[in-house]
Amino acid sequence: MLEKIEQLEKCVESLISMLEESRRENQEMHAKLERMRTAVGSQTDLLEKNQDLEGEVGSLETEVAGMTDRETQIRDRLQGILARIDSLQLELTGQAQSGH
Repeated sequence: MLEKIEQLEKCVESLISMLEESRRENQEMHAKLERMRTAVGSQTDLLEKNQDLEGEVGSLETEVAGMTDRETQIRDRLQGILARIDSLQLELTGQAQSGH
């Protein structure tokens, strides 16, 4: 009878050891899960920031394109004005020479 009790004690000790190991593994897995949740949260934040930045980049690209168009219009107008000035100078030079 004493032998059976000792066997049961060993069995209980083994079960307690297995339970403690299982608890330790469970705690490690819980800690890993928390780290993964934190990492996913950080990645989600980064994704949202990237999407916001992509929107801002799109707006800036549109703004730059508009500015480039405006610069082209201004340059074309200035070239037209300069061409008229040159033309008027030639006319004035021609009139001054024919007047002498």
